Amino acid sequence: MIDGAPVRPIDHLLLRGNPAASALDGRSGHYSYAELEQALARLAGWLAGFALEPGARVASWVAKGPVAALMPLAAPRAGLIHVPINPLLKHRQVAHILADSGAALALAAGVELAAVIGDFDSVPAEVLARIPSERCHRVAEQESTDFDKALTRIDAPLVLGVGFTGARLDHQLAAFNTLATYPARPCILLGAHEIVLLAPPRITLPTEAGDVVSLMPLA
Repeated sequence: MIDGAPVRPIDHLLLRGNPAASALDGRSGHYSYAELEQALARLAGWLAGFALEPGARVASWVAKGPVAALMPLAAPRAGLIHVPINPLLKHRQVAHILADSGAALALAAGVELAAVIGDFDSVPAEVLARIPSERCHRVAEQESTDFDKALTRIDAPLVLGVGFTGARLDHQLAAFNTLATYPARPCILLGAHEIVLLAPPRITLPTEAGDVVSLMPLA
């Protein structure tokens, strides 16, 4: 207690408001304290699902909105430390703050990595230490992306790519360029709401009314 008042965890902040009262109102919508508390619980549960070590740092690089407002509360509830990053920073600036978390997230999700391919210039040493050395394939050259490096070294009839679509348009275009550059390496990129692939000369899609199908020339 401080000056006779009970000290509550920071993630209990929303519980101090009137559940029906307005807590957040902006372009992203209107939220009451009760609605934000529910969203906070979902976000904290999502973070906890990665099974990261207690006290692990998680960063958010997002514009103003509900997620940006809730991350400082959701991370502590999940036993993590939140690292907010100014959304106005450029990618090169953010690279000095963030480390490549793809391998870390895969390990936290319980995925057994058959191989890790790339230049490893931003993979934390403690993450690499958890992966058998014979599964780590370092490609030091900097003339291609890690996606290029991996796709050209995987021998499979079809490759599924996750994490290549999202907020960064330049990263998406780079991934699309890789698809066009290596047509002999069939690959489908899986996004939250869409899939992306290099269309073959002939293709049949089982679409329904309202489905979105876009064709974009890359050459």
